[in-house]
Amino acid sequence: MPKEKRKNRGGRPAKHGGYSLVAGNLAQQYPHLQQYLREVREGLIEHLGGEDKLTTPQELLVNSIVSKLTITRLIEIFVERTSPFDLEQLKHDPAVLVLQPALGISYLSFCNSIDKALERLGLRKEDLPPKDIDLVEYVEQTKAGMAENQARTSQDEREGAGKGDGGGS
Repeated sequence: MPKEKRKNRGGRPAKHGGYSLVAGNLAQQYPHLQQYLREVREGLIEHLGGEDKLTTPQELLVNSIVSKLTITRLIEIFVERTSPFDLEQLKHDPAVLVLQPALGISYLSFCNSIDKALERLGLRKEDLPPKDIDLVEYVEQTKAGMAENQARTSQDEREGAGKGDGGGS
């Protein structure tokens, strides 16, 4: 049985950028990523007291974090350009959503490894300022704000009613 020829969909397929990392031309392919990674490295070193106070194990951890962050950012860029879902799988079975293979176990492993390395450097999640609030916290804050506004409105109405029936002469 002869192989079916793949239809040419036009254009080149999306690439994940991993070869740029191996070939060493990351700066040419992704200059914005190179700048971001440089800023992260400098920020971590500054947070640890500067280049002069950095110990060898700290420097190794910082470099490890930047390397893993490179991989995770390349995966994220690839997913932004394509889709988080495997579109070929979706064509075969529209009822099943399957994530891109790049978002599988490896991506989560890299993210967890970065978290652990940051903790080893002394950066605990509790010490960092909150970036995003979770849904429960958001709902609680919204309810508190609504209750506060409602109480203020009720008080304003009571004060306005007392001023309004002063009568005439």
